[in-house]
Amino acid sequence: MKFSLLAIASVAFVVNAQGNKSESMPTWAFIKEHRDAGRFVFMPYTDEQRNVVLTNVENSLKLWTNYESKIKNYGERADPFPIIKKLRAKLDASNLTDTEMQTELLSAFILGRDYHTRFDPSGPYSCFVAMTGLSFRFIEGDADMVKKPTVVFEKFTKNQGLRAFFGKDYDQIKVGDELLLVDGMTFVDYWTLNQDKSGGANDYGGQHGALKYMTSRPGVYTLLPETDTIKYRLKSKDTGKVYDIEAPWVVVFDSSCWSITSQLYAKISGKTLPGTPQPADTNSIIDADAPDTGVKRRLKTWEEIRTPSMISEYHHRKQKIDQILLGQPSQNHTFDYQNAGVSTISWAIWKPESKNLGIIRLDDFMPTNLKTGAPADMEAVREIHKLLSTVLKDTNAVIFDLRASGGGSGEFANAIPQLFKPDFQPTPMRYLMSSIAYNTLVNGTYFFDTSNPAWYKTPPGSKYSIDHDRTSYNQSNLYGQAYLKPVGIFTDAICYSACDLFSASFQSSETGHVFGEDGTTGGGGADMFSLDPELLLFNPIDFKPMPYYQELINETTGRSYASVLTVGFRQIVRGGKYQGQLVEDTGAVTEYIVRPRLTDLLPGSTENSRFDRIADQLKTLGVRTGLNNLHFVSERINYYITSSDVTIDVEVKGINQLSVVDDTGKSLSVADFKSNIKSQHSFKLASVINDLGNTRVSIIGQNNGKQVLKTHKHISRIPKQQDHFKLERGIKWEFNGTSKSVGIYNSPFTKKSQGWNSVNGKWVVGDGVQYSPAIVTEIRSYYTAPVGSNITIEIDVALESQLYSDFLGLYVTDADDNVESLLNTFRPNGRILTDGTSGSEAIVKKFPVTTKTEQFFVNLMFNSDVATQMKGATINSWSVTMD
Repeated sequence: MKFSLLAIASVAFVVNAQGNKSESMPTWAFIKEHRDAGRFVFMPYTDEQRNVVLTNVENSLKLWTNYESKIKNYGERADPFPIIKKLRAKLDASNLTDTEMQTELLSAFILGRDYHTRFDPSGPYSCFVAMTGLSFRFIEGDADMVKKPTVVFEKFTKNQGLRAFFGKDYDQIKVGDELLLVDGMTFVDYWTLNQDKSGGANDYGGQHGALKYMTSRPGVYTLLPETDTIKYRLKSKDTGKVYDIEAPWVVVFDSSCWSITSQLYAKISGKTLPGTPQPADTNSIIDADAPDTGVKRRLKTWEEIRTPSMISEYHHRKQKIDQILLGQPSQNHTFDYQNAGVSTISWAIWKPESKNLGIIRLDDFMPTNLKTGAPADMEAVREIHKLLSTVLKDTNAVIFDLRASGGGSGEFANAIPQLFKPDFQPTPMRYLMSSIAYNTLVNGTYFFDTSNPAWYKTPPGSKYSIDHDRTSYNQSNLYGQAYLKPVGIFTDAICYSACDLFSASFQSSETGHVFGEDGTTGGGGADMFSLDPELLLFNPIDFKPMPYYQELINETTGRSYASVLTVGFRQIVRGGKYQGQLVEDTGAVTEYIVRPRLTDLLPGSTENSRFDRIADQLKTLGVRTGLNNLHFVSERINYYITSSDVTIDVEVKGINQLSVVDDTGKSLSVADFKSNIKSQHSFKLASVINDLGNTRVSIIGQNNGKQVLKTHKHISRIPKQQDHFKLERGIKWEFNGTSKSVGIYNSPFTKKSQGWNSVNGKWVVGDGVQYSPAIVTEIRSYYTAPVGSNITIEIDVALESQLYSDFLGLYVTDADDNVESLLNTFRPNGRILTDGTSGSEAIVKKFPVTTKTEQFFVNLMFNSDVATQMKGATINSWSVTMD
């Protein structure tokens, strides 16, 4: 094959973390150039440092809850322990090299087929990615998708620098051309040969792994190619002609990673690798001989401490490579989606002819507020509720497009089904009982949610802990149903982690139907801990920082290029229809397979046979179940009233009776309807709430005596305008308890005795001794002041709460519902991690605020999770003054 001379000659500046330049390192280069230059090396370690790495690995695998599942499904070939024992023996004999340790550990963890449980080697090796610039995909073909998959070419890289390397040979490749052979083997044979290198938790996930392995190999999670090229044989879709392509492996690198690791490598080894940037001064690299005491090490992100991750590093990095290096979107979009009001969520309506299919796309399960970037799980659930009640309310069915969604928040995943299924039971988890688990989850530096009490409730001698919830039932049923017509999810074998949790929960609870491009989802059902920050924070006895962790940090991003270690420490256990089964390896089994057809992929095509087939199947299922005839719309979730009465508007069809009840079950109103007619109705409820505060009512719908609806409305009584406290200069408002302008607002699941209360003259949470689990309680004080007034909010609060779990927040909310959080937890880069603060501290602070509307309120909110409870918050003083 003739390679482009232009590409070979192209060289770009490499900028290191200190801003230095080197002209000797090409942005793109054939793999042979880097290999011959000796750049594929690892950080030099002493035997003592190798022992730290190996001990971390050995101890982390004592937490690995999926080991038994791997052996059951794949046998001894999935067992990483023989390799690790061999490395330990070599280290004990002082006969272990850095290359052998790093590559063997990488290979051992890939054998385990668990993207949550991984070892990523250090730089410089991990800075490089080899790729061919091509992308292939599976399409509809033989009924035996595992043994006879049909693979076709999908697209070229959009990166022009990379594309220039491949010359005119690539011009003959057309979208839809069928892949016949890879390096002389059928795709199935290629996958079988390389499955221990490409990973994947089941056959379908493994084949997707092989699909990526034959076109892209990042050194951070797989071994770089040993050959210079890879050969593809394809068949033209137009002429049937068979032709061969010998594609070169072309390498790109992370410039920050290379700069930092190559400079430290030179300092430690005394050998300067070709292309190593020169540091600005001799002090720009931290002393590599200084011990890592942990003082300099900082947390990369506190979010992972608060909520264990359900997104694997593999999927996160794969998405980044697709988006940045290949210029490809990570989503499976074939037409335009409209963005919703939070990140992650977009929507569309597939409406050719009579299809009318609503589509909600979840790019991942990590929604964030668009303004602050803070996590927004429940805001995202409300956003989905809004979509279902407005733009998607008249669709015939709804599908969640989850393809290539790698994961994120388990809380978000567990909170979505309630919008379609009443009284949803969140999916529980369990962990492996071991001394390391005890030191980490039970007797560690910090208590960790429900895993702590689960240890003591587990019978002695048990292999696993009892099943326990990671998300409370109440949190998973806060809003209730919003859509009654047929609903499904559209998955593939790259749907992993929190996406797997959502899919399995959706299927187990019989909320809807599972469609997929593959026979299963990815089969990754676990919570994940990283060595840094979680394991080091929770259990500093059994885990130590990786060698050179601090020295290899990029000070701008906070990321370290030292070796990375993660472990799946809790596994999902399914309930409902699949009671007791694991998500790991099996995943959620697809009910209806809908792979793309060739016509779906061709340039300029407006077809999408997958959504056509999904729409038709959901319509058929709706006829069978009667769901096609049901319709209920009530857009608002929250109601704010100044009297004791409230009006709730609904639109209904297929339901002959609606009842409104309070939380005690008392009936407040009943309305009857002709079920075959779409009707509008207004429930006018009197004396729902007599004091400032919150209450909740539920709407129960029945059709011919069968319950078909259960949804909840949250009602807050607020002061009338004349009862707001009028702020004036020279007059200080001081908190002295409830009044016409001050009220206690508890969540529906927080009893009055559990919320803010006055005890012995002090306002405290609960009894002031120990707060309750899963509560949300707030004190709101309402004011009026001219727009643009400068006010000062001053608080003196003693806080004792579980760090990163139970939070005290201080907010200002204007008349347009714009909320400003004043007490926040910050990421190391200065961005807000989450509203509120936690831990044990005396909070004595002043906050200047400029009013945006004439009316507004200030509130102190305390919320707790389902784990450890402490003393809570005590208000010593709270005042507001106009400057």
